[in-house]
Amino acid sequence: MSKRSEKKSIARWNCIFVVLMWCSIGFPVLLFATQVWFTWDQLSFNPSELYNWTNFQNTFALPLNSFALLAAVTSLVGLYCRSLLLSQQLKNVEQQITISREQSKRADAQFELAQRKENLVMFFEHRKQIMEEIDKLAQLYGKTKFFIDTGKTYQKLFPSNSATSKLELEASQEVLEGIKCLSQYIHKLVLDDCLHKGFELEDVLIENSAARKDFETKFRYLTTLGFERPLNMPKSDKEFTNNAIEILFHALLFDFVLYCFSKIYISSELEMKACRGLLEVISKDCSDYLSGEKILAAP
Repeated sequence: MSKRSEKKSIARWNCIFVVLMWCSIGFPVLLFATQVWFTWDQLSFNPSELYNWTNFQNTFALPLNSFALLAAVTSLVGLYCRSLLLSQQLKNVEQQITISREQSKRADAQFELAQRKENLVMFFEHRKQIMEEIDKLAQLYGKTKFFIDTGKTYQKLFPSNSATSKLELEASQEVLEGIKCLSQYIHKLVLDDCLHKGFELEDVLIENSAARKDFETKFRYLTTLGFERPLNMPKSDKEFTNNAIEILFHALLFDFVLYCFSKIYISSELEMKACRGLLEVISKDCSDYLSGEKILAAP
């Protein structure tokens, strides 16, 4: 049933209820007046006679019973009319709830869209800022030039950031742990194996095949972060000389990574200084070794 038909039905039954209500009052009164009119001579209105009190219901049974019947019918019609009104009100409430839900869904969708737009803008702005800062630092780093895939570096540093996700400003703990492990390796290599035990870097690393392979394996981690060594490194026909060149440029690359991370506030600059100082020791030893071989230490 359509809404318009329901309104017509409610209006019709409301009219019937009003008519019955007036009839339940007017018709018994009319019957009472008619009975009194035709039986006036036989009626006794003396209040001192018990008969007039006890037989009033029997005397006027027709008006009273008609009133009871009409009142009952009117009550039923009134209850039915009330049920129709209540049903209509419930439907109206359901419609309002449905409308409210739809409005809430639209509001949520608009909020989500606005949030996604904001996340998109913040993501690209943050990505651009980090990438440009790394490029700028690469230009300022005076020791040598490196090839850097800044997009890959950003993705490794902030793996959870994307155009559809909430922006995270904290760098990946996995990357920080990897850098920390390399720093600890450099501390052990320089402080424990060289300075404390009195060995030369030449013996500990440059001319030690197993140690050099371990060194290169560990420092391949920097490649996964988007940092590559220079393509125009000098070459020599001597194995140990090439080893020294490789170690030198790995040390310079790690030094640049530490420098870069400290400048973009991914790691504490104070924490990086100690390791960078040890990398300077490795670079100097490699440069001294290469000077003896008459190979340019750094381009």
